Amino acid sequence: MKARYLMIPAVALVLSACATKSDVATLRRDMRAMQQHQDQSIQQLMQQNRQMLDTLSNAMNLQRDAAGMTSHRFQELESSLARMEEIVGQTIQYITQLNAQLAQFGSSGAPGMAPAPGATAGAEAGGASSAEEFYALGVQKLGEGAYATARAAFGQVIREFPNDPRAADAQYQIAESYYAEEQRGEALSALELVARQWPSSARAAGALYRAGVIAEEMGNRGRAREYYQDVVQRYPDSDEGRQARARLREIS
Repeated sequence: MKARYLMIPAVALVLSACATKSDVATLRRDMRAMQQHQDQSIQQLMQQNRQMLDTLSNAMNLQRDAAGMTSHRFQELESSLARMEEIVGQTIQYITQLNAQLAQFGSSGAPGMAPAPGATAGAEAGGASSAEEFYALGVQKLGEGAYATARAAFGQVIREFPNDPRAADAQYQIAESYYAEEQRGEALSALELVARQWPSSARAAGALYRAGVIAEEMGNRGRAREYYQDVVQRYPDSDEGRQARARLREIS
């Protein structure tokens, strides 16, 4: 796939020396055809990786219910699942980089040619759309119970689009995926990161309040009070600030 992509700039360079309108049109048609073929291959690869990861996740769920399974075998399955999550994350990252390169080349056209009107705006919109697509994928997998796959998709939003509004949402959903797996300690750490990394986001106050609720569920009222007090101090006029004050009166 990479070899095919690397051929595109070379072809464009040769044609640009004495490019005619017909040459440019042919080049653009070839680029579109190559990109469509790459997109299809990428989609197939992503689907295969998701299926493998979901299969491992389901296997682990079955393992937890199976009587007599040894601790060593459980650790092996967890290790395999973690490795598959890493592979999916790397695959998603590669796809993002490839699409960005294709978008940049397509917007600039062949060397020596002026970019098409609106090309830059289109590329920027494509980046925002990618953040939404990864986030939507994470929400979908979260709803399906494929928590590791969901975290890989949300993690990609954070890595590739840290300043996008969806980044804070993605971190919040990572916390929810841990909570769904009853990993409450990891959920609290993930929620704390929302408020620390994106303190001005709409998710920050809600993340701290949610952390307080989870701490209460864990029977740790002292830690819950800390979270609620943090909400009141940092976001006093928010809905979560008012709810936190009510919870502090209840557990004091």
